[in-house]
Amino acid sequence: MPARKYTEQQRLEFMTVIDRSGSVRAAAIAVGAHPDRGYQWMKQAGLSTPRSTQRKYTAGEKAEFFKRLEEVGNVSEVARELGFNRVSCYVWAHKAGIFMAAYSDAKRQEFFRLRREGVSRREAAGRLGIPAGDSGWGLRRIKRWAGTRASGCSPRGASTLSVVSCFIARPRYWPM
Repeated sequence: MPARKYTEQQRLEFMTVIDRSGSVRAAAIAVGAHPDRGYQWMKQAGLSTPRSTQRKYTAGEKAEFFKRLEEVGNVSEVARELGFNRVSCYVWAHKAGIFMAAYSDAKRQEFFRLRREGVSRREAAGRLGIPAGDSGWGLRRIKRWAGTRASGCSPRGASTLSVVSCFIARPRYWPM
């Protein structure tokens, strides 16, 4: 399909609109051009779009984050609620010594304890309040890879649970 031809009038109108709005995408759409064409026109004119500046959070905003984190217990949820960058919030929590994975690991260990006692996967997940789809924590995928050289585990004569435990002990062997 041949490239669409835009008129010089559209290009000039784009430049006028970009001066008013500042958004290349919005300006291109406003003049009936594809956003990629708008960026090409900007480049041809020797103009560049300014990079956004990183948001600076005040001490009060961080304090509010930690207050809500203590109440809710989920970094992503609090970040979404407050409109903060999720990655920034995880960095703050990590620097403060708050590691959300510890809770997950405790649940995981409890899950495996229940499984060793003979409780079904579904039942163990239900007792821990884990959604049914998450009850395996990737165990189905691990079982497929058990016994391969990459796993470092030998399933011969071992139960599936011990093979899975081998993967848990050495997460670097988990297939991606």
